[in-house]
Amino acid sequence: MALAMKEGIPERGIRDDHGNPLALRIGVATGTCVAGILGGSNFIYDVWGEGVATAHLMESTGDPKRTAKIVYQDFDLRPGPVVQMRDGTPLDTFFLMKELSWSRARERRLMGASLRKTRSS
Repeated sequence: MALAMKEGIPERGIRDDHGNPLALRIGVATGTCVAGILGGSNFIYDVWGEGVATAHLMESTGDPKRTAKIVYQDFDLRPGPVVQMRDGTPLDTFFLMKELSWSRARERRLMGASLRKTRSS
């Protein structure tokens, strides 16, 4: 979804109030959350939880490598800056560059399985 949003802005020619191409930053994180529809007459959909808070922090700057470990086999990630969480914990960030082709993703999955077998031996 993040890549589709990123690619959709220039494809649709969306611009800000000054006529510049709209800039977009998207935080991606894993974690628990709660989602629901709120309101009596004007309904809104909202999401709450630690995963949302972490994604919000990442949006303005990038759980230590947790999401990167989940998605690295399918996406090209580049190291980003190390940022400080509110409690002072350092947080490694990554830039999501692109989705890998099916063959490259399969190759990474096979390499990961091979490494896991080697480590457990």
